[in-house]
Amino acid sequence: MADNSKDEIHQNIESIFMDLFNTDETVKELFDKMQKKKATYKEVDKFAEVIGNLLSVAIEKSIPDGESIEYNQL
Repeated sequence: MADNSKDEIHQNIESIFMDLFNTDETVKELFDKMQKKKATYKEVDKFAEVIGNLLSVAIEKSIPDGESIEYNQL
């Protein structure tokens, strides 16, 4: 995979992730609580879970169908 393609995939992942992050109501609520230092450990754990899921979606949407990419290629 060429570096140009790698950069495009990174940018696409970041763009999709930020769109999902900024529109997800659970993320907004939990992130607000965390910034105010009012979140419980359970809420922080939920935030991490949701963020992981959003990142997974962003990665899946950014990799062309049928293309295999190893972790060190990203």
